[in-house]
Amino acid sequence: MVEKIKYAAQCGNIQAQYDLGCIYKEGLGVQLDHAEAKKWWKQAAERGHVRAQNNLGVMYHRGDGVEQDYCKAEFWFRKAAEQGASESQNMLGYAYHHGRGVQQNDEKAVWWWRKAAAQQHPEAQYELGTAYRLGQGVQEDPCKAADWYEKSAVQGLAGAQNNLGTMYLRGLGVQQDNQQAAKWYRKAADQGDSSAQVTLGTLYRHGDGVGQDIQEAVKWYMLASDQDDANAQFILGNLYHSGEDIDKNIAKAIRYYQQAAEQGHTRAQYNLGVIYQRADGVPQDLSKAFRWWNLAAQQGDVDAQFNIGSLYYQGDGVPQDYSQSVLWWKRAAEQGDTDAQYRLSMAYRDGKGVSQNDEKAIQWLKAAAENGNVWAQYNLGRAYSMGKGVEQNDEEVARWIFLAAEQGLAEAQYRLGYLYSHGTGVRQNFTIAANWYHKAAAQGHIKAQYYLGGLYHNGDGVEQDFEESFQWFKKSAEQGHLHAQYHVSMAYLKGQGVKKDHVEFIKWAHTAATRGHTKAQIAIAINYYQGDAFAQDFVEAYAWMKLAARGDNEGWEAVNELQQKLSPDELIQAEKRLAHLQTLINSQPSSSHKSEDSLDH
Repeated sequence: MVEKIKYAAQCGNIQAQYDLGCIYKEGLGVQLDHAEAKKWWKQAAERGHVRAQNNLGVMYHRGDGVEQDYCKAEFWFRKAAEQGASESQNMLGYAYHHGRGVQQNDEKAVWWWRKAAAQQHPEAQYELGTAYRLGQGVQEDPCKAADWYEKSAVQGLAGAQNNLGTMYLRGLGVQQDNQQAAKWYRKAADQGDSSAQVTLGTLYRHGDGVGQDIQEAVKWYMLASDQDDANAQFILGNLYHSGEDIDKNIAKAIRYYQQAAEQGHTRAQYNLGVIYQRADGVPQDLSKAFRWWNLAAQQGDVDAQFNIGSLYYQGDGVPQDYSQSVLWWKRAAEQGDTDAQYRLSMAYRDGKGVSQNDEKAIQWLKAAAENGNVWAQYNLGRAYSMGKGVEQNDEEVARWIFLAAEQGLAEAQYRLGYLYSHGTGVRQNFTIAANWYHKAAAQGHIKAQYYLGGLYHNGDGVEQDFEESFQWFKKSAEQGHLHAQYHVSMAYLKGQGVKKDHVEFIKWAHTAATRGHTKAQIAIAINYYQGDAFAQDFVEAYAWMKLAARGDNEGWEAVNELQQKLSPDELIQAEKRLAHLQTLINSQPSSSHKSEDSLDH
C-alpha cells in the first residue's frame, strides 16, 4: 500500500503526495521521518493542497521536525486560510494576536477568527469569546463573549465550558446563575480541565449551585492537584492547615503547600514560612521560614517581603542585618504595605540600616498613616506633639490621634481623652474626654483607668460617683499605677465609694509610699501622728513626714513640730527609720507614672 502511494506521489498525484507526507509524519509502515513528511507536504502544498499547507504551517509553528519559524508558519497558514481552511484561519488569528510571524494586530486576529468561527471552529469561537470579554480587537461586550463561549462549549471545548461557567458565576453577559455555572464547570471538569475542577470543588465546598459537599469538593481539588494544578494544591494545603472543613493535618498541609510552592505559588511559599515560623505542628525552624518567604518575596509577595525584613531586623534565621531589613521593608512599602511603611519610618527615625533622616522618617510615617496604619497615625500625632520632624501643631496632634482612636487603639483613645480633658488641640470637653478614657479603660489601659477614676471622683464630664471612681482607681492600682494606688488608699481611709478599711488603707498607702508617693507618705505620717489607722507613734510619724518633706520640700513645719515631741534617743531612732525607708524607696523600680500630674484639686 505504501509503495503504491509512493509511486503515485512520485508520478505527481497531489493527494498521494499529501498522504505520503502523513505516512512519514506518523511512521505508518515506514520509519518516522519529518524531513520526508515535510518534502511531500511541500510538494502538495505548492500545488495548492490546503491540508498540506496547514500541516506545513503547524510544523513550522511548533518546530516539529523543522526549525521553528513563525514567518514560514504564517506563510503556509495564509495559503490555506485563503482557501477557506478553518484550522488555518484560526491559527492565523492566533499569529496576529501574539505577533508571531506578523506584526501584532488584534483587529486582524478577530477578522480571521470570525472566518473560522463561521465554519463552527470551536477554538476560534473560544478566541472570539475572549476577545469580546477583554475588548481585544473589538469593543468589549460581555453578552457577545458569553454567546461565543456557549457556541464553543456546546461543541465540547473544555476551555470554553470553563469560561462560560465563569460568566454564569459572575453574571457577565448572562444572568447570574450558580446552577448553570456548576453545569458548565462540571462538563469541563469531566474532560480534565484542572481550572474547572478547582472551581467546581469550591462550589461544592460552599454549596453554590450544588448541594454543599465537602468530600465532593476535596475529590475535585485532588483531581486537579494530581494534574499539578498549583491552585488546587494550595487550597488543599489551606484545608488541611486550618482544619475547618476536614480534619487538620499539618503533614498533609505541608505536602500540598510544598507541591504548589515548588511550582512558584507565592502564597503557598508564604504559608510554609508561617508554619515554620510559628512552629505550627512542626518544630520552629526560622531558616526554613526564611527560605520560603524569600522565594515568595523575590516574586513580589508583599507579606513575605515584610516578614523577611523583620527576620533580618531581629536576626532570626539569618544574621542580623539592618540594611537588609530596610531593603525588604522598602520593597513592601513601595507596594503600599502600611506595616512596612511604618517600620521604614522607624528605621529612618532611629538610623538603623539607613542614615538617620527625620524628613524621610516623617515621609514614610505619613504614608503609613494616610493608608490607615493605626500605630503610624498615633505616632504621627506624637511627632506633631513634640515637633519631631514636623512643626509642632496641636490641631494635627488631635487629628491623627483621633484617627488612631477611631480604629480602637487603646493608647490613642487614652491620649485623645487627655487632649480633651486639657483642651490641647481641641476645645476642652470633659464629657468627650470621659468617653475616650472609658473606651481605653475598658481595654485595660492603666492610665485611662486612672484618669477616668479621677473624672468620676471630681464629677468632671460625668456625674460624681465615688463608687465608680473607686472601681477604676482600683483597676489601675492593681496594674501598678502609683497615683491610683494612693487614691485607693484614700478611698479606704475615708470610706469614699467603698467601706472604710484601715487594713486596706495601710496596704495601699504603704505600697504607694514606698514607691516614692509623697502624699501617701504624708497620709501615713498623719495617721501615725493621730493614731487612727496605726497605733500612735511619733517616731514613725517623724520618719514618714521627713521622707515626704525631702520629696517635695513641703511639710518641714510639721517635721519641726514632730521633732519637738521626740527625745534625743527617739530622734536617733527616727533618723535610722528614715534612712531605712529611703533605702527601701531607692531599691524600688522607678515608676513610669511619677511624672504624671495628680488628679487632686
